[in-house]
Amino acid sequence: MMRDVTSRMMHSMGGDIPEPNQPIYDRLKWYINMRWLLISVISLPALASLYVGPGLVRLRGSNIAFVAVLFAMNGVFYVLSRLRRSVTYYKAIAIGIVATDVLFITYFIYSIGGIESRSIIVYALPILMSSALFGRLGVYLTAGCSALLYNLVIAGNYYDWVHSPKTLTNQAHNGTYVVNTAVFFTCVLLLIAVLTDFLTRLLIAKEREANATTAALRRAQVIAKLGSWEWDVERDRTTWSDELYKIFGVQRGRQNGTYESYLTRVHPDDRKSMSTTIGQALRTHRPFRFENRIVRPDKTIRFVHGEGKVVTDKQGKVQMLYGIMQDVTDERALEIAKGDFVSLASHQLRTPASGVRMLLAMLRDGYSGSLQREQQQMVEQAYDANERLLRIADDLLNVAKLESGRIVLHPREIDLRTWLEALCIQQKLLARQERQKFIVNLPEKTVPWQVDPARLSMAIDNLLSNARKYTPARGTITVSLETTSRLCRIVVSDTGSGMTKSEMANLFGKFTRLDNHASRSTDGTGLGLYLAKSIVDMHGGTIRVQSVPGKGSTFTVRLPRPTVTK
Repeated sequence: MMRDVTSRMMHSMGGDIPEPNQPIYDRLKWYINMRWLLISVISLPALASLYVGPGLVRLRGSNIAFVAVLFAMNGVFYVLSRLRRSVTYYKAIAIGIVATDVLFITYFIYSIGGIESRSIIVYALPILMSSALFGRLGVYLTAGCSALLYNLVIAGNYYDWVHSPKTLTNQAHNGTYVVNTAVFFTCVLLLIAVLTDFLTRLLIAKEREANATTAALRRAQVIAKLGSWEWDVERDRTTWSDELYKIFGVQRGRQNGTYESYLTRVHPDDRKSMSTTIGQALRTHRPFRFENRIVRPDKTIRFVHGEGKVVTDKQGKVQMLYGIMQDVTDERALEIAKGDFVSLASHQLRTPASGVRMLLAMLRDGYSGSLQREQQQMVEQAYDANERLLRIADDLLNVAKLESGRIVLHPREIDLRTWLEALCIQQKLLARQERQKFIVNLPEKTVPWQVDPARLSMAIDNLLSNARKYTPARGTITVSLETTSRLCRIVVSDTGSGMTKSEMANLFGKFTRLDNHASRSTDGTGLGLYLAKSIVDMHGGTIRVQSVPGKGSTFTVRLPRPTVTK
């Protein structure tokens, strides 16, 4: 029968078993270790205070034996807890430990004559541990058993059923005192149980809320193929989320948590750029982002995109880096496929358009006979429309090549002064047709610089075309070239319509066009500035814009002098 009661008790307590992230074994092990500490901290000084003062001759062996039994019982529970790994088995051991504590506390109070209001506080320990191990039912059962045993001691002493080695109290045979003590003691234990239950419910609710948030975050990471990481810089230890282990194809615990071990999983061709990015973040303490390839243990290559931030102490010393990393392999493959499609479509579109251009040019120039004025205008309009179509095809083709990595710079040393002067000739003629003033400010001396002249011409020509398109008649376009020992600046400014801050925010994005009268009256794909910035970035430079609505804009291209490698 006792076995059935114990089984039902363990089964009913199963509803409040700790969550999987903190199994009952961990709490049981913690309780056993705490009992070692509590027995040492409470019992040994208590013995010393009782016997060392009056003298060792009054030392009673029963009290030392009592402490020795406590140590021995804890050792037995420790050994039993390591024999098997079963939830039911751990519950049985936990019930045994709590019951033993209640019995020993009751005996200890009885043996030293400690029946008073302060002694009931000792029962709080097994009540608290019952809450941690079993939940609500464990709290009230432990409190009820403690009250029952304590009241039995009081009643037994009152009726002379038991005799304490010491006089429990001067009023031990006072019926009113005994009843009041029993009621008071029971109420206090019940209050402790209620408070413990309330705090436990509150903590469990908070724990479940936190677990639900964590689970939702994990599910989101799985769906987004996004993992999180932290790097303790001082200890050189990295911590990865579960999803990041999946992204790298590594089992948890197989990753040696250091920064160098992470670099070994980065593609060899990308390690230098990754080290440069992290090194710059450590120096500047600014947020950073990166995109590179990783190599899994099975030799497959994946593309990842990452972002991170730097944490420093009050003295500005770097403590930690943390961030996210996302598997973008599928997105990269889609971009490549899209680029290939756009490249093919643009090429197929450009081929017949080039033939149309030639035929229209021959027709315009009178190879098939003279045209009437109205016919001449229609041919000119058709030719201009075909030119716009070719420019759109060229822009789409260049973007496709750029995003698929097929545009490679071929830098060589040129004279930037002569190069920019030649580039401005055609734009100056077009500006004259629009009755615009075109000013070119160039240094007197030559400016030798290493660039890819063909690609850089595409970028600067886009800036000049934009300035001409958005500048009204009688407006001014100014082009300047400025150099220092380490930097050159190409500045294109105009007195056109200008832009607001919100318009400048996405100015260099793909297919971005301003929503104003000037943009609606001009043709374009919205790819010119995107291409210009991408080409300048490939040169290691930057492109900035300043603008005032109604007064004009200034684009500044900064190109660093390339480092000569010996």
